[in-house]
Amino acid sequence: MTAEAKVLELQPRSTEASARALRLPSGRRLQVTIEQGEERLEVVEASGAVSLRVRLTEQGPVLLLEGVRLELKGAESIALAAPRIDIAAADSASLRSGGDLQLASSGETGIRAEQDVRVTGRLIHLN
Repeated sequence: MTAEAKVLELQPRSTEASARALRLPSGRRLQVTIEQGEERLEVVEASGAVSLRVRLTEQGPVLLLEGVRLELKGAESIALAAPRIDIAAADSASLRSGGDLQLASSGETGIRAEQDVRVTGRLIHLN
């Protein structure tokens, strides 16, 4: 059985910064900060590092999630949509599909490598 959570009033009494924290049994703490028109919800590790931060700004929410390993799993699908998406890996990156894989661009597509480029397939169609 789960206990009902107590609702905390976090409205600042003045225009200066306000922060409230809830210590968790794991040593982490949940922290809510209201400062200069921005509201932040954070999970702070026992070491003091922030592992999750949600900034509620006038432009909308901004999410920061840091950890040793991050996983996204969707029973049906995962969709990313934005005017710009950047993915950077310091060591290696791979893209795999158990079925078809489509890469499409309405602009120029470039492949650049400092080493060999290999294309392997039963039949390779060019143009």
